[in-house]
Amino acid sequence: MTNEDEHINHLEDLLICEPVSKRGLDALKRVVERNPSVKTISKEDFYKNLYVEPFFLNEKYDTTVTLSDDDDDDDENDDFAFSQKGIGYAELRNKKNKLEDNFLSKTTNAFFLIRGASGSGKTIYLNKLQEEWEKIGNRRTIEMDLEDSTSEITKGDVTFPQKGKPLTSNNGPPNAQRFFLVQLLGTAFDVIWEIKKSIDTGKIAAMNQNYARLNGENCPDDKVIFDFLYEPYCADKEKQSVQRGQLFQKLIDFCVPDYSDIMKSIMDTLKIITRVLLFSSDMENPEQTLIAFDSIEHYIDIRTRIYDSDIVIIVDSVYRFTEDETTAYKKAGLDFAQYFKVVMAVRDTTEKMFSVSVHSHFSGRVDNSIDVTRWYNTDEIYGKKLEYSNMGQDKPAFDFMKLIVSDKSKFNTSILELVSMMYNHNKRRVSGILTRVIGLFQEAEKKPKENKNILPFEKYETYWKFENIIYKYMLRRSILRLILNLIKTTKYFDLICTQNNKLNDMSTYARRILIWLSRRSSEKPEYAGFSELIEGVLQRPDEGGKPVLKPSVDNLAKTLAALDEFRFDDTTNGGETRTEGKPNKWCQLVVIKFNDTKYEGSSDLARKMWDEYQSESSSESAGENRYGVKITDAGRFFTYIQCDFEYFACRYCDSSTPLLLMRDYDTIEKTITRVYKKAKECIDYVIGQESEFSHKNFRALDDRNYLHRPGRDGLPFPYRIIKNHRHYLSHYIKIIELYEGRYLGLGIEEDNKLVEFINSYSKQYKKIYDDLINNQYEIQNVGTIKNYFKTDYGLSI
Repeated sequence: MTNEDEHINHLEDLLICEPVSKRGLDALKRVVERNPSVKTISKEDFYKNLYVEPFFLNEKYDTTVTLSDDDDDDDENDDFAFSQKGIGYAELRNKKNKLEDNFLSKTTNAFFLIRGASGSGKTIYLNKLQEEWEKIGNRRTIEMDLEDSTSEITKGDVTFPQKGKPLTSNNGPPNAQRFFLVQLLGTAFDVIWEIKKSIDTGKIAAMNQNYARLNGENCPDDKVIFDFLYEPYCADKEKQSVQRGQLFQKLIDFCVPDYSDIMKSIMDTLKIITRVLLFSSDMENPEQTLIAFDSIEHYIDIRTRIYDSDIVIIVDSVYRFTEDETTAYKKAGLDFAQYFKVVMAVRDTTEKMFSVSVHSHFSGRVDNSIDVTRWYNTDEIYGKKLEYSNMGQDKPAFDFMKLIVSDKSKFNTSILELVSMMYNHNKRRVSGILTRVIGLFQEAEKKPKENKNILPFEKYETYWKFENIIYKYMLRRSILRLILNLIKTTKYFDLICTQNNKLNDMSTYARRILIWLSRRSSEKPEYAGFSELIEGVLQRPDEGGKPVLKPSVDNLAKTLAALDEFRFDDTTNGGETRTEGKPNKWCQLVVIKFNDTKYEGSSDLARKMWDEYQSESSSESAGENRYGVKITDAGRFFTYIQCDFEYFACRYCDSSTPLLLMRDYDTIEKTITRVYKKAKECIDYVIGQESEFSHKNFRALDDRNYLHRPGRDGLPFPYRIIKNHRHYLSHYIKIIELYEGRYLGLGIEEDNKLVEFINSYSKQYKKIYDDLINNQYEIQNVGTIKNYFKTDYGLSI
């Protein structure tokens, strides 16, 4: 490993390190090992010095941007204008305060959810709540994190799961349910054993009274567990090992009698944990216990990928347990929430799959569930980490990251904000991809001959410091292009069928799906049913509504499964891919709801989609159904970038250098020419395909919901390509002119020649637009685009 690679790895570790999660602790350990001058940090110090409050608690973010039709701010292209318009800061603060008040209270709700995208800060916030919880006296916490769990556990001479009694079908890989139950049984054992070590004769009578108070005259089967507590504790190591095995076997026999109903086993194990704690405490002045669950998605069977019944069963089991116990306690004149609180940190994708009973519990309520996906600003997090390290001032990688962190935009189009959306707000993924982009610049510095077409690292830093908004716009696009290049090397664009040089039906499916879902989600935030998606993307609008054919649904399912892809590329172990190392192809652009116990890939998905379509259930909402699909923020980002100049260049050009960073006339010329050619082919294909797809008199390009994306102008896809490419070229010309003849390093005459060449292609884009208008292809906002093309945006037209 070179020194440059070491700097990059250290920077990535620094950006994600913290003393809360396993991955954060591992990164923190590596940071300290690499640089002994950097001291490790405790949880207490972390929350005091490095914790970033949610953005709506910070006054500097308490502003609302209002976008007007003419507010381009010269020109932060509205393709990437993610305004904060509509965000209610007071409302967000009130939701947070209400949840925390209920969470920290002695009574009210017993079950809480912390929701959010992967890597968005759920664990950080959950631990923050635990910190506040433990500040209040007479409280304790039992934390269960599946990130630390193992596939089996041994206590004394007994191991679970026992040989010959697998918890997975066909001896397959361990699933999430199994890991959860193993972790839970281990916790139950530890709780009982600790109580047993300290129990005395006087406490036994009190425990019996407490037991009878809740169970009445009945003697449930779990009495055998409590009877074991009354046996004298043995200090002899050998005899103690036997006792430990006996206790563990009793737990297994009671909680997992036949290995068939994991949901019941989870509920029974939770019941044992809470009741042993209850009966061994002072019920009149109880020590309130918080049971916290985190990372329950960590051990989803990687081969099934889609969030299926494994996770649903886990969450439903915990929820049903709290409901059943609340009822049982109430009959005995007790309040379950006064003794126990249960909190789960779950991914937003998991929350969308809950059963109807869990959904109804949280429907319209903000006092026991909250989404933290967008709470934490990446720039503040990274800024504090860089300041904490107090090193790297002379290292280009560190200095460059500081420039990225300092990038601000009133339209939420800073590079960190864009990449955060691109990677579904996953701070770990964002840190990984940005440090790899920085590594590309360092590679160019190290091997200038092999990278002669890319700007020197120092030059790029200099340009970033310019306050000119055109520079900022083009520099952000350059970084996005470099990220797209990295994605391209994984063959991801091939996977979603957008890399084809020869356009065909499959090459349009990713665009159709994502634009249609984006438009729909703005009106209906719940999952779209499979039938609804098929009709929206494939159904012909002509009279009679010709039915969709099965081969088309099969192809749609292939693309949909690829858009849901989230696996990592680096290391595998026993068929399971671990989430260490470099980022994956991209991240989930959609989330598929496939609540079956079996999912073998796109073939199963196609079968289910076809069955749903044939059953004519399109009118039903997928919100409470078992199947459906929903777009992610990464998917929305794709709807914005799909018409981008650099996106076309990434897919179709040999050079991997962003236009701004090129200094070779021939390469610039080839790139612009190639992008124009492919853009024209795409426009012609989309229009030709839509004309053929629809009735013969079809003229309206806004007739199909997947042809244009939501936005400030709502332009159809062909027009958006023209607008974006001309807009980008106009900015490029302004950059060249700012150099005053020094852009190519060949003098003003050569630079003027380049400007003239760019203008010639802008005219050709304008001609495509004129042809569309002359052929009377109608668009909803024709006035908007006509006004746009009346201006030259710096171009000589």
